[in-house]
Amino acid sequence: MKKRDYLLLFFFGLLMMLVVLHFRPGSGYMDSDYYFANARIIASGQPLEEPFLWNYLDSPAGLPHPAFAYWMPLTSFIAALGIWISGHATYFAARVSFLLLAALIPPLTAALSFAITSRRDFAFVAGGLAILSEYYAPFLSAVDAVGLYMLFGGLFFLALSWKKSAWRALMLGLLVGLMHLSRADGAMWGAVSLAALFWLEREKESKGAFRRFFLSLFPLGAGYLLIMLPWFYRNWQVFGSILSPAGSRALWLTSYNETFIYPAEKLTFASWLASGWKAILLARLRALWINFETALAVQGGIVFFPLILLAVWELRRDVRIRAGSLAWLLTFLVMTFVFPFAGTHGSF
Repeated sequence: MKKRDYLLLFFFGLLMMLVVLHFRPGSGYMDSDYYFANARIIASGQPLEEPFLWNYLDSPAGLPHPAFAYWMPLTSFIAALGIWISGHATYFAARVSFLLLAALIPPLTAALSFAITSRRDFAFVAGGLAILSEYYAPFLSAVDAVGLYMLFGGLFFLALSWKKSAWRALMLGLLVGLMHLSRADGAMWGAVSLAALFWLEREKESKGAFRRFFLSLFPLGAGYLLIMLPWFYRNWQVFGSILSPAGSRALWLTSYNETFIYPAEKLTFASWLASGWKAILLARLRALWINFETALAVQGGIVFFPLILLAVWELRRDVRIRAGSLAWLLTFLVMTFVFPFAGTHGSF
């Protein structure tokens, strides 16, 4: 692949995002409005507090209350950059950064395809499919974490192609940190990193695979903490723990509507058990079916789903394919059995 190939894909990716912008100039859904509202607060230099409520899971004492008790903050910080540079607290200003980042996804997809297959024609097809991203197209350039997560995920798999172990592990740690700062489930990519690094070391014919793997944990952890440590410190100052209590309370939901329960202290392990094993099991079986439908129709685009399975099997010895399969499986399991209500309402 040549530089002009990637530039061409970037240009058409940006053109596609501008078409989406024309038909969908506003946010259209609450998640994006939430990130935009906080981006305006960040850009204005005000304390990181929200003058509004959308749930009570962090047990707010009143208004304003600490921001990002449920969702992660990176999306709002990136949106705030556009507002700060332009000097206009508009949704379009907040969205500019996401338009450019979304346009990077097609060339990134092509680069990943080329790294795996060494086929320029395959890479162009992959980049073209990323331009015509079906269900995800309206969300990639919105003020949301969808495009960020896709971008960081692509970079994650490209980083697995790096030959130098220490730099590879450091980059993976940075990307895991960025994914965690984008979405709470981004922390799961730490486990994917560990598995991928171990597989990469095992592939080498020389001895000392376990020692090299152990040594790679230090740059991996350093990269992750470089991104996340400031946020952990902020949470400790605000909540008295490195993570907000809202996330742990979401474990004990017995229905989606309990996301808005008041007071949130009602959500406990005991209340979860009191709902009965039948209700607990049925909620997860329902999530299993809905998330399978999502995998088939949204992620697999229906016609591509069997081709994805075929490709995974054909390339099963490639560490990047194994890592991607593990990441998908972990996400599916967590969003089905741990957070079934969030999973079936968009998180998966």
